Amino acid sequence: MNRPPSRPDDEFVPDRLRERLLERASELDAREARVSDLRAAATEAGISQRAFDAALEEMRLTRELRTEKRQRTRGMRLLLTFLVSVGLTILVGSYIIPRTIAQPTVSTVPRVPEGTAMRSADYDLGCLTEQAAIDLVRPLLKYRENTISRSEVEGPLRITATAEQHREIERALEGACAVRSVEPVPVP
Repeated sequence: MNRPPSRPDDEFVPDRLRERLLERASELDAREARVSDLRAAATEAGISQRAFDAALEEMRLTRELRTEKRQRTRGMRLLLTFLVSVGLTILVGSYIIPRTIAQPTVSTVPRVPEGTAMRSADYDLGCLTEQAAIDLVRPLLKYRENTISRSEVEGPLRITATAEQHREIERALEGACAVRSVEPVPVP
């Protein structure tokens, strides 16, 4: 078991560690040195005042340039981050969101089941306006082949639908006000 010596100054330091110890102590001492202390050490080492001042000025300039460059780089990084964020926001807002929100398209609207007959019927709207009747009926029409035709003048509303859908339409319109179905017109 190694015990620390009773007095640290009596400890023996091998040759290979002595140099590293003195070098490291010099580095630590230099970190906290004042310019006046460094200038005195330079004079002791035989370095001229002019050479020391030139080296000191170079060091200060380099440090200022590094600081300025770091600030410029940081500013550019912030600007780039902002521009990328804006670009991604535009991309998501104009391209991705509209394409991910389910919107019925011709390919997603079902076709009338095979063997189910379609027919057109004209509806006198009674108390409803054409637009009110269309808004009431449209949710009931779920097939691609369903149609609603407006007349050019106020008159009956022509709807192409299945027999079941016509029954639902009549119930919905009758519930809104008195409405009657006019003679059915066969679909060509």
